[in-house]
Amino acid sequence: MLSSLKPLFSCFLSATLLFSPQVFSRETDNYYAWGKTLSDSTQALNELLNLKLQESVETENLENPFGSCHDLRKRVHQDFSSQIRHRVTRWVEDDPQIQKVPAMDTEDYERFQHENIYQNRKLFIFSLSLSPLLDLAPTIKVAGIHLGVDKFGHFFPWGWKSYLSYKKALEKKETPDEALAKSILFSFKTEEGRLGFRVSKIFSRADMEANYRGFLFYLDLCGESDSLFVWQNQKWSLNRDLDFSDYVNPYWDESFNNSIFKQSAWKKIHQALQPYCALRNDPEVVSRHEFYQMNLPTSPPQELILKSIRSGRLANPDDFSIEAACQ
Repeated sequence: MLSSLKPLFSCFLSATLLFSPQVFSRETDNYYAWGKTLSDSTQALNELLNLKLQESVETENLENPFGSCHDLRKRVHQDFSSQIRHRVTRWVEDDPQIQKVPAMDTEDYERFQHENIYQNRKLFIFSLSLSPLLDLAPTIKVAGIHLGVDKFGHFFPWGWKSYLSYKKALEKKETPDEALAKSILFSFKTEEGRLGFRVSKIFSRADMEANYRGFLFYLDLCGESDSLFVWQNQKWSLNRDLDFSDYVNPYWDESFNNSIFKQSAWKKIHQALQPYCALRNDPEVVSRHEFYQMNLPTSPPQELILKSIRSGRLANPDDFSIEAACQ
């Protein structure tokens, strides 16, 4: 009887996951880019995103000529996000001007899907046969920062959800500081709960950073004199170009700001990290991490994570670092 229910359960779970945006944020392995040449793609990424932003604003002006700032933000969210394989992730992966490691549609990319720190997928909910939707995301470089393209699946859709949480709190007459705290706590609980650590066995500190910076992006779109777009002559007009480097920082790199794992997952990941032990002293890796240390920003989500570590709510991420794996 139980065996006959397995296919039904698998279909149900697959359908549940299919409509979970967190699933399609995917995972990444930034260690895979260690020791490999990776060009900075800031300019190409900015050109791509500014083109897409302008298209969204032109559509909003045409279809909703009396729209509010919130309407503009909603339009951008709808145009930049989708449930399956987030649009920006797809745009970035398809853009030949943005270098990826590994490069898309190559033998190296296929090898990456098996030779990564998550190679034993049975440890994770991602063991369901939904490939290629669950391929691991390659790494790109923006403003000197290594980040997985999966982070766009956090920045835009989850940044939007964080913005909605913030907006709802303001509508309840809470102060901006109180609303911000609630927004960050919402992101934390999502990463900690049924759409994160509880199911995937991974608490990604980098994902939380991308969520928060995406929230700031939606605030920056409009509403202030220095916003990306301003209301002018009865329409939304470009005020300044988007520079994505304003949002990226070292906390996005999971080989620097490593995730927290459940012990059952860490046992296998610990083994998978062994090939990178020798690369810890690679001059390029050392230089990049020194650059990171000099450019760490103030980060409310990282401060909340640190507070949760000190209280015992989260494990110490140092226990899951490359240094811990190589002892």
